[in-house]
This record gives sequence, C-alpha cells and structure tokens, in this order.
Amino acid sequence: MLAIVHDWIFHLRGGEKVLKHILEMFVDCDLFAMFFKKNIDPVFDKRFKKASFLNFLPYRERYYRYLLPLYPLGVYQLNRLMKSYDSIISISHCVAKNVYGHDVENICYCLSPFRPLYDLRYAYAGNSTLKDVVFDMFKLFDASFDRQKVKFIAISEFVSNRIKAAYGLSPIRVVYPPCEVDHIPLRDQSYKNAEFYVTGGALVENKNFDLVIQAFNDLKLPLFVFGSGPVEKKLKRMARENIKFLGWVSQQTLNKLFLKAKAFIFPSVEDFGLTTVEFLASGGPVIGLNMGGTREILESPETWFGYLLDPEKSIVDQMKDKIIEIELGRSPELAPLDARKRALKFSPERFREEFVNCLYSVSSASVKYLKAW
Repeated sequence: MLAIVHDWIFHLRGGEKVLKHILEMFVDCDLFAMFFKKNIDPVFDKRFKKASFLNFLPYRERYYRYLLPLYPLGVYQLNRLMKSYDSIISISHCVAKNVYGHDVENICYCLSPFRPLYDLRYAYAGNSTLKDVVFDMFKLFDASFDRQKVKFIAISEFVSNRIKAAYGLSPIRVVYPPCEVDHIPLRDQSYKNAEFYVTGGALVENKNFDLVIQAFNDLKLPLFVFGSGPVEKKLKRMARENIKFLGWVSQQTLNKLFLKAKAFIFPSVEDFGLTTVEFLASGGPVIGLNMGGTREILESPETWFGYLLDPEKSIVDQMKDKIIEIELGRSPELAPLDARKRALKFSPERFREEFVNCLYSVSSASVKYLKAW
C-alpha cells in the first residue's frame, strides 16, 4: 500500500489543492496527517486513514500552531503506522517529510522548509524570546530526518535553493504545482477598464499585507481583501474606508472578483503562488516581488505580465508608483489571452507528467499504484 502524508488539513488552500491532485493520481493509497478536519473535500474524506493523537484535542483548529513542541510525538506515532506500507509520498511544509518507515523512503513534494525556522524567522517570532527558544528546539527535530530515506521534489527554483540552504540536500528536480484554470472565466476587456484592485489569501504574518494596506490608505483607491488568518484583525484596524474585507470566499466568488479587478497586489515572498497563476488566467496583471515564485511565474522576455518590485527598496512606494501608472493609463498593454496562456503552463497535465517522471527516476515503489491515464 501507498501512504500519502500531509502536515494538516483544515482548509482547501494551495497545499491542499496539490494534495488533492496527488491523491487522484493513485489507487490503493491512504491519507495521514498531523491534524485532519472532515468535510474539506470528499477526496480527502474518502482516502483518510488516521491523524496523530493531537487531532483529538478540543478546539485544535484554534491553537494547533501553539502545539509545535508536541509535533515530534505526533510524528513518532505516524511513523509507527507506516509499518504496513511499502511507499510514502508526503506534501510537506513542516513535519510530513519526517514520516517514514524502517525500510521505506519518503518522496517529499516540498512546499517549503518550515518557514519560521529559517529565513522567515523574524516574521513569525518577532521580538519574542520564548518563540525563538521554541523554534530553536524544534529546528533540531526538523533537520533530524534520515537523509538516506527522504528525497525532495521542490515546487519552485526558489524552494529548491531553500532546501539546499536548510538541509544541505539537492532536490531530485523542480516540478511546479498544478493549477486548474479551466473554471476561471477570461475577461473580455482590458484590465485598465476594471473597477478596483484585489489582494488576499491566507492572512498570515509573512505575506506583507500590511504594506498593501499602507499603500491603499495613501492612494484612497478601492481595494478588496479576500481570505482570513491570524493578522486579519490587525489589518482591519489599519485599513481606511476604501478597503473592504470579504473574509473567506468561494472559488466562484473569487473568479467574479478577478474579472473586475485591475490587478492582483501580492508583495509576498512566495514559494510559488497558485493565486497568482489563477489571476493571470483571468487575463489581468500582477504586482508582486521580484523574487521567489512570483518572479518565476511572471518573468518572461516576450510578454509583460505585471510589475516585479525590488525587495531592497521601499515596497510601499514602488506599489504606489506602479498603481498610479495603471490609473494614468501609462502601464503596458496586456492581452487577456496572453496572460491565460502563461497560466496554462502550470496545468495539472504538465504536473502529472513531470511528477510521475520523478517517481520513475528514483525507482519509487509508489509507481505500481499509479492510475492508468
């Protein structure tokens, strides 16, 4: 049997969308996770086998982040469950990579090394000495996995470099995540005629949404913010009346929002950026940082897909300058179909082919559980 391991499943976000695609590639596979919430997606419920003991704690979804010191115990429990499996695939940005059997390797599709332990430590720990101590202790466990049993596939060149820096290992290769865009309508007019700007996603510490709020407070232009997360209340306190918070929205609502937006504002250091690809599929440009996954998605010698901001300069000032260019009609033209073609480069079909090739290249036992396509 094949075991597929995910860190935790509370929402249907980027990592969970990747998980769904991987689950649908295989027969005879079971799903494991540190935490699991039912009714997120029928595919997850059908495949789910077992979560760690931490999943039985009351109100776990509210404070699972604070249980970090107990995660090694949860991993130990999951490792004991791997005895009856001959292959493991993990989708990991935290502990799923640390799950493997005695004689079974873990092919880890790495979304990122655990961000608070490495280059984003300050965004999560701030000036908290206690958090620093906890992160330092957990870092010892994070890096203690068996280098002979864990093989990485990276979701971007940016993450590939982070894996090398964090663990001293080179991934098998980079395979960009799958992004379904067929359901996203294509706009029938120029983005310059749209009504407002949009930003959003998981409202967490490292996404720089506070900088977006600062810029639009000054510009006084309409901005819609979708999504929820731990910094949502802080952002709302900062925002002026021209900024509207929508909370969690359905994919259908998000598609409609994209069609009416002039640009997607997302100055985050992204490991990849599925929402960036989805917005491109609607035919509009993106304003993001000139680094990480955003650069890999937008950078093209042939076509302009948006503005890449210099992370070494004032991000707020650069955002304001680029938005003013759009408002004054001085920004480049972008044919909606060209943007959509760019998005299609990250299709599920391309992902499936490249991911399967990786499994064959390392002679993973998981290939015998692949569905026939």
